[in-house]
Amino acid sequence: MAADSSKPGQRAFARICAAEAVDTLVTDTAADAETPRRFEEAGLRVVTV
Repeated sequence: MAADSSKPGQRAFARICAAEAVDTLVTDTAADAETPRRFEEAGLRVVTV
């Protein structure tokens, strides 16, 4: 999944897929330290660009 730093952890009006269906989150470097850590703890690989 690709999402800019304002998106991960936010609720949306529509569900795209279950979190278990995502392997990797690609986001930008503006993400705070806590957000990527939460996704990593959930088993996702987090890539910042």
